Amino acid sequence: MAPKRALWSEDDLIAAVRAVQRGTLSTYKAAERYKVPRRTIRNHLQSGSLKKSLGRKPILNDEEEAQLVQRIIRYSEMGLPVTPRILRRLVYKYCEQNNIKHNFNAEGKRAGKDWFKAFMKRHHEISVRKAQFMNPARAQKLNKFIVDDHFKKLRDIYNKFDLYDHPEKIYNMDEKGCRLTIHHQQSVLAKKGAKRVHLQASEHAESVTIAGCVNALGTTIPPMVIFKGKRLKPELYDNLPQGSLVEKSAKGYMTNELFKIFLKHLSRYKSQGPCLLIFDGAACHLDLSKVDISDSLGINLYCLPSNTTHELQPLDKAVYRSFEHHWDAELLSFLDQNRDKKLTKARFNIILSSVWSKCMTHSNITSGFKATGLYPFNPQAIPETAFAPSILTEAPAPDGAQENAPALEHPHAQASESGDTTPSILSEAPTPDRDQENIPPINNDQQKSSNSAASSPSILTSIPIPDVSLGNISPVDCLRTATPEPTKQSPAIASTSTGQVSRESIVQRSYYRTVYGTSSSSDESDDLPLSRLKKNDFYDLLPTPVKVQTCTPTVRRKAINYRGTPITKDLFDKYNQEKINSKEVKGNKRKKNKQDENFTDVKTGRKEKTKFKKTLNPKKAKIVSAKKSTTVKGKSQKQVSWYCHACKEDRMDDAMRQCSRCSKWYHEECVGLTAEDTDEFQCPDGCE
Repeated sequence: MAPKRALWSEDDLIAAVRAVQRGTLSTYKAAERYKVPRRTIRNHLQSGSLKKSLGRKPILNDEEEAQLVQRIIRYSEMGLPVTPRILRRLVYKYCEQNNIKHNFNAEGKRAGKDWFKAFMKRHHEISVRKAQFMNPARAQKLNKFIVDDHFKKLRDIYNKFDLYDHPEKIYNMDEKGCRLTIHHQQSVLAKKGAKRVHLQASEHAESVTIAGCVNALGTTIPPMVIFKGKRLKPELYDNLPQGSLVEKSAKGYMTNELFKIFLKHLSRYKSQGPCLLIFDGAACHLDLSKVDISDSLGINLYCLPSNTTHELQPLDKAVYRSFEHHWDAELLSFLDQNRDKKLTKARFNIILSSVWSKCMTHSNITSGFKATGLYPFNPQAIPETAFAPSILTEAPAPDGAQENAPALEHPHAQASESGDTTPSILSEAPTPDRDQENIPPINNDQQKSSNSAASSPSILTSIPIPDVSLGNISPVDCLRTATPEPTKQSPAIASTSTGQVSRESIVQRSYYRTVYGTSSSSDESDDLPLSRLKKNDFYDLLPTPVKVQTCTPTVRRKAINYRGTPITKDLFDKYNQEKINSKEVKGNKRKKNKQDENFTDVKTGRKEKTKFKKTLNPKKAKIVSAKKSTTVKGKSQKQVSWYCHACKEDRMDDAMRQCSRCSKWYHEECVGLTAEDTDEFQCPDGCE
């Protein structure tokens, strides 16, 4: 094995250089005392750099790499992480566009693996991770407005029932589905290079539901185990945690009736006096009959906002996260000791008892309540990075919303007003720990390369990553494609000599920035819309995602737990009334449509219905495939006909076209058109 090179440290180098500069030691004596090569000391004396560096210089300088790291971290916070392959291709294109000398493979058009390994070694703040999938609905719903409204309602409940100093009265329940098999892929031992490494386990096993409940003090309520089936065997009651409740359902899931039983089960173990039960918005939880039962048991119900439980529910945040890990470990141990047995419902209880005691620890439970801000009550518990994915779907504020914006008691806005200058991810201000402290000073050796790269666009502004810090930019601007458009500058906006746009007076802020405060940055270009900023070539290399808005025929009514809400009788009365009103409106529309479709045929005297063929492009042409009523001069009654103004005949044809100007009708074959022609149609001879 070859000996390691450069066994001296950077402190040895500094001491040797300082000794030579003071004249106390010569280069030979300093090299002998500090074990640093004499030529190395001489080179550092000439350059003035005291930083230890081995090998060739990196292709990107320190400033560019630091800015690239900052963009990679910001992109990951948005829920759109960069893969190593994409990063290598992006760096290659950046070097090509800015004429940076490199030794990358021109055929593959991406940086090499050696460069990527060296880049990762130089920057320990980033690492290769396995990303978890996030539903787009969760990314959209977990925003500062929903979370602030959630904590505002919880504050009212805490004040009403005096829960700030009573953690034993704050409960959280949630169901956990557990399949009778291994949940995750396991790391096993096999022959190196083997292409077939299998672990025998059921892919689609039966599921058992476990309803767990804990309080903020760290106490665990005995679980409720729900098996699939119509009857319960006696062995299903054995080997469970003490006090567990065993029930059954047709599919093995929680139902309305089982949730009522669970409320009664909770009342036997809860603390004395009224308590608060926090749960998610599953359909079996939201029912008017449960309100009567909970009131009689002294349990106040609160439903979390939909699609936010991964950050706002203690059991999901801390306890159930380790459940599947402990389950797989116990199951593998069971299968190793009983290779001739299969995991059945009766043996399920043995593994559950061991797993339940490992995941339901006091530290896990209390940390879950602390991380979600329930106890101690802390609206600032949710970090700023958790709201980053919701910026891509932020809706623009209506006109006049800035002036009428409600003064919400947002915890982060209050912190900034009180003097806390913690940078927000929603602000464009560069954070010191990412933009300044992580950028090492450029020494004299690197000054030349830095000056040569100064004329090229910075990699910080070149990578087209959607910046979560643009709190005052609407999603339309933030997600706009790279199509160049001429920008119109208002009188308050002036263009600088560098091509950037600076603000001379107050720019109209968005509703989001108005509600949640402004950035602590002094950069005047932070408050400008993205469409007014100068775009660069990297938008073509890595375009920002575009939000696709689909047009739906009707607007869906919001769920009852669209926001966090206490479950009371008044809530269901209001919700049911809105449901009835929406049904009445739909019924009236259907009746009106049916009345418009009915007409009387003059020739036969029978009532018939019009049948229209769907328009390929309703803005450009109208294609009709059945009878069309026209008004004849001198007659007040509508007459049904297929009269064509081209052939002057009243005959039926497969399809007809209507002039967009004079509304005259023509047979398609008479004007030489087909169904594929979707352009705007006008009279061939001109409208009279």
